[in-house]
Amino acid sequence: MRWIGMLILFLCLFAASACAEDTPYSILADTLLKLDPSVEVFTQEEADALRNELSEAGIDVPELPEGTIYKYDFSLDLLEAAWGNFYDWSIEKKHLFDQLMVDTGQLDACFNLLPDEHEISQADARALAFTEIQNRYGIEPQALAAQADIDYSYALSSAPPCEPAWRLGIAFEQRVFFVEVLDGEVHTCSEFVVSGDLEEEYIALCDEKGAFFTWTLEDKMAFADSLPEKLAQAQASGAHIPSHIVLNAIANYGFCLPGESAIPQDEALNIAIEATTSAFSLENGWEQTAEIYYSFFRNETQGTVWRVIFWKAKQDNYPSGLVDLNA
Repeated sequence: MRWIGMLILFLCLFAASACAEDTPYSILADTLLKLDPSVEVFTQEEADALRNELSEAGIDVPELPEGTIYKYDFSLDLLEAAWGNFYDWSIEKKHLFDQLMVDTGQLDACFNLLPDEHEISQADARALAFTEIQNRYGIEPQALAAQADIDYSYALSSAPPCEPAWRLGIAFEQRVFFVEVLDGEVHTCSEFVVSGDLEEEYIALCDEKGAFFTWTLEDKMAFADSLPEKLAQAQASGAHIPSHIVLNAIANYGFCLPGESAIPQDEALNIAIEATTSAFSLENGWEQTAEIYYSFFRNETQGTVWRVIFWKAKQDNYPSGLVDLNA
């Protein structure tokens, strides 16, 4: 995409070289780049070897998880042991981790990007966010600066026009604010309810709205945008979150809303039906027996994407499935 350019490439290389001496990252990258990128899991032997190599380098590493050892999850665990909570990482480290996951086949694209030389600074983005919170909610910037916990990221905006933006999760006195700063102006500013038990909140929402994939586009985006700071708070408190892998995935998936340049939902459905009918030689009208749901998200390589989900078809001949198409 245009906004990445050569300068971003330079910054990526700079970030990579700056962390080249970071032993946990270097060992992890060296191991992952030697493995088949199409495989999502470590074998027991591969995980043991990686853990032993880190231990021999004097690095305190977490125990291996029980059951399947996913490359993405265990890699994140290893780097969190070395770098601290993911939500406290610098934007450079977040991007570096995403890029490693892309290079090793574990992500389709980087969620966390790097700002170029024309972007405003992180400090300026924070100042704009503080001013907007003061104007909307009456909280003084001095109080926010003294007490707020802030998670910074730089990624595509969650609402149209889906361009690179500063994204700030700001926790203040049991309140959580999500602010996006795009092109030097506040693009989004929202407050979210904070639950004392994030796992309980997610279960309650699913009881109310159904499985996450069935939620509306607006509900998916709002919940995803609220998660980074909520997860950071929960992890800081030592809370056990059985669904942390699911919630982290939702937080970083890129859920957003279609803009004027995106094809309409009905057109996406027609394309998905036609493609599925052709690919699986189905009878015309098969979709009338299916429950149909939608997601809309964006990533660096595909741009914005419609996902059409065909679920719980009432005839055994037509199993559930999904179709992704460039929006």
